[in-house]
Amino acid sequence: MRTVTEFFGTVFAKAFEIEKGLMTSGKTEEELPAAREAALQEAYGFEGEKLKHFIHAIEAASAKPERIKRVIVMQMGEADKAPRNGTVKEGFLYLVEHFPSSHTAQKKEASEQFDGRGDKRGRGKKRGGRGGREGGREGGREGEGKGRGPRRSDRPGRVAPVAAAAPGTKIPPAVKPAVASVATE
Repeated sequence: MRTVTEFFGTVFAKAFEIEKGLMTSGKTEEELPAAREAALQEAYGFEGEKLKHFIHAIEAASAKPERIKRVIVMQMGEADKAPRNGTVKEGFLYLVEHFPSSHTAQKKEASEQFDGRGDKRGRGKKRGGRGGREGGREGGREGEGKGRGPRRSDRPGRVAPVAAAAPGTKIPPAVKPAVASVATE
């Protein structure tokens, strides 16, 4: 595919107003295309192919007219396959790009999908992450929630830290440090 031209989103607001004015003017369906071409040519100064591409770009962008960033016009080859989000007219692809939605709208959408156990994809607290009721520590406070309590050294298979042994005391073999120096007198 080869890019022919592109139209930026700022020109579409005025074009949509012109389209709306033509629809309410009472023109017949036969007069409407000629009136559209004349009005757009007068407003923007486009002629020939550029005007034809602009009219097709307006039609492609009118499906979702809010937050338009730009419309890219590409010439398609014989072997090229059109993407799903593009509109094909007369051998040209009209690809409409939009600006992302505002941060507040994304935040509201995310809060509606939040299930309280993690993020909207199911990750987080429900697998024993921090601060959840289903596992993890509860801020280090004892007696609140179902969190783990303090660590115990009497669990089987775990070795508690060993303090230095007093001279002459015997250290059990299971908890004997790797290097033990016991002074004998």
